[in-house]
Amino acid sequence: MKTIFFLSLCFLALISCKQSVILRVQYHQPHCGGAPPQPGHEDGTFYPYIGTILLKSKQDSLLISTRLGGVDVKLRKGGYSWYEANKLETAEFIYQGLLGLNPEFYIPGDLECVKFWKTQSDGSFLFNKNSDTVVLTLPLDCYTKGFPCVEYIGPKYQ
Repeated sequence: MKTIFFLSLCFLALISCKQSVILRVQYHQPHCGGAPPQPGHEDGTFYPYIGTILLKSKQDSLLISTRLGGVDVKLRKGGYSWYEANKLETAEFIYQGLLGLNPEFYIPGDLECVKFWKTQSDGSFLFNKNSDTVVLTLPLDCYTKGFPCVEYIGPKYQ
């Protein structure tokens, strides 16, 4: 009986083990017109996201502060969704920030749009024992720069 209990504990410890992985988060800004892109930037530019993200899985929920070269985190195998930490703010707070944008350039959406946006993950990934680096990319469009629920009406550069 003691042997079965001990083996059960060992098995649980093995399946719940976390594995180290380098996590890098980046923005992707497409080329938005104007001057021709620099060589190698025809498909846009990637640059680091420095801030906090929330990782969620069935077993875990982690707040992670990112760094320039990435951050070493320990994860269990499985599927993860990730969110920018600003989605942890209240919808009312985010909406008030949108109302402060320059009205010559942006028309804010409504509070319901912000509430829906907060529920949407910024991406997902599958982590397994063969993963050593995970790169998460947050796409930005040319005119709203990641602001949710806004319509850009300002000048468009061609």
